[in-house]
Amino acid sequence: VLLGIYRDISREIKSRLMQEIQYNISTVALQDSDIFDIYPTIVQEIGKLWNVNNFFIALYNREKDTLTFPFFADGAPPLPGETAAKNTLTGWVIRNNKAVLLDEIDILKIEKTGAISLVGSPCKIWMGVPLNG
Repeated sequence: VLLGIYRDISREIKSRLMQEIQYNISTVALQDSDIFDIYPTIVQEIGKLWNVNNFFIALYNREKDTLTFPFFADGAPPLPGETAAKNTLTGWVIRNNKAVLLDEIDILKIEKTGAISLVGSPCKIWMGVPLNG
């Protein structure tokens, strides 16, 4: 008699990995409050789960409703100056104050509502996570 037991543990592994990533980023953030020093750890940790070739962090100025983009994982130089948050996906995430994972269809739906104006190359998947500080 042969008895086989199969259990898909990929969700459990991913959940544990997410907890580890959050812990590692939080630990570094508590030890050093300078975002420039924390950024490499954030990219390294998130890279354990997702491709971070085009990963960036946007800093939001609530008073001016503008964004600055000083951190890019792909090595591209940071965008100079400030960019209006209005009509951007990043601004949309900030206004809605919730994490999103959007595919091309989701992005086009949001664009059709007039909430965003897409500029540049379309992306297949876009993830945004607001971090209130």
